[in-house]
Amino acid sequence: IFARISEAHQILIHEEQRKEYDRLRKSKGQEAQEQETVRQVLRAAGAFQKAQVLAKKNDYAAAEDAAKVAYEGDPTQAEYGAFYAWLVTQNPNNKEKDFDTLIAILNRSVDDDPQSVPIRLYRAVVLKRAGKMNESMRDFRFVNDQQPGNVEAARELRLHKMRVEESKSNSGTLLTKLFKK
Repeated sequence: IFARISEAHQILIHEEQRKEYDRLRKSKGQEAQEQETVRQVLRAAGAFQKAQVLAKKNDYAAAEDAAKVAYEGDPTQAEYGAFYAWLVTQNPNNKEKDFDTLIAILNRSVDDDPQSVPIRLYRAVVLKRAGKMNESMRDFRFVNDQQPGNVEAARELRLHKMRVEESKSNSGTLLTKLFKK
C-alpha cells in the first residue's frame, strides 16, 4: 500500500506525469461511456429484430413491448419509432389509442427519413385508422410510386378510388331523386 501511495505521490508532484495521468483517466471514462452507448444501440437493434419477428407471428402485444424497448433505446433510428407506432395500432389489446401521439412519432420519423418506404407505409396505415384518409392516401401513393409492386398500397389506393366513385354516383342519384320530387 505504501508503495502505491508513494507512486501516486510521484505522479502528482511532477506536472508532466500528472497531465498524462489526467489524460489517460479522461480517455478511459470516455471509452466506458462509448462502450455503454454501443451496448444500448445493440440492445435496441436486437429488440427491433425481435419485434419484427413477433409481429410476423401476429403476437402484437409482445412485439409492441420489444419495439418500445428499441424505440426508447435508440431514438435516432427513425424506423424504430415508426414501427412502434404502427404496432400500437395493430395490437387488439389496445382499446384506447392516442392517435395524436402516434402520428407525432410517425411525423418525426418521416422528417428524419423522408424517402423511407416502410416508414411511409406505417404512417399511412396509422393515419387511415385515425380516420385521416386524405393524408393516408398521400402516403399510400408515395409507397406505390416508390414500390409499384407493393400490394397493400395498391389495394388501399384502389379501394379509395372505388369509394370515391361510389359516393359520387350515389350523391348524383340522390340529387336527381330529390329534384324529380
